[in-house]
This record gives sequence, C-alpha cells and structure tokens, in this order.
Amino acid sequence: DADPAALERGLAHVAAIGARRVARGRMDEEEAAAVAGRITPATEVAAAGTCDLAIEAVPERMEVKLAVVRDLDAALPPGAVIASNTSGLSITALAAATGRPERFVGLHFFNPASVMALVEVIRGERTAEETLREAEAFARALGKVPVRVRECPGFLVNRILVRAMAEAFRAAAARA
Repeated sequence: DADPAALERGLAHVAAIGARRVARGRMDEEEAAAVAGRITPATEVAAAGTCDLAIEAVPERMEVKLAVVRDLDAALPPGAVIASNTSGLSITALAAATGRPERFVGLHFFNPASVMALVEVIRGERTAEETLREAEAFARALGKVPVRVRECPGFLVNRILVRAMAEAFRAAAARA
C-alpha cells in the first residue's frame, strides 16, 4: 500500500485474524505467527520485484488499476504473473496495459477472503492456458476453490447475485 498507516492497519488485521483462529482452535500460535511473518510490508511496487505472482487489489476504478498494473509490469520479472482482484472490470483491458497479456489473469477473491473459499479465475482474451493453471494451483495452495470463468460483465458470481437480488426485490414488491 502507498499509505504506511494502511500497511499498519493491514498487518493488524492479519494478526487479528490469526488471533481469532487461535482462539477457535483452528490454528496454533506458531502457525499464526508464521503466516504474519511471511508478510513484507512495502509502500513501493518495486519491492515486489522478485515475486512470481502479484495480485493487485486497489479500488475498483479502472484508471487506478491501470496505473498499478503498469507499475507491476515494470517491476516484476518477465515470467511473473500479474493478477487483478477486480470484481467486474475487464481483464483484457487491464492486461493490454502490460507487456505480458498472456501472463495476466483475474483472481477475484470473495470477501472476507480469509473466510470465503471461492475464487473466480478469469481469463482475458490473451491469457495463456498455463497462466490459468498456475492461478488455479495458487488458489488451491491457499485452500481456496478456484472456479474458471469467462470474462463478461460481473463475471459469474456477481451476475448471479444481481439477478437474485432483482428477483428478491420483485417478489417483495409483489407482496407489498
């Protein structure tokens, strides 16, 4: 995060999640400390320069995401994968802002990511099959359930959610 205070809040949030899991018997203190210890906070994208995979999770504004993916493209090694946690912006458009559209994929984690198992894996027009397999393997390594979806407005889950909500509103209006 570019904001040091936001980094501190994020680290505190991770520690709180670990503490809750320890209190519920889902994790021991050593595991919680190990998870927190794998996080390296940084305010500059260049700090990700040795990563094999980077996931941007900035606000859902295309111009903000485009700036971040361009910075990641410049900072990461040539073979690294760039992923976007967008819930509905075009993966193809984001990938086009990089020099590696075949190594760009959507990885939409559901909120709260520490609890929800589902991860949409979204293919852009030029995303390579190998990139999709790597993204799915990464999600499974996190204990998540990857669901491969085509790029379309809202992807899979948000498309279903919007239609379900519209139907619920119609049903409620009919009873009023």
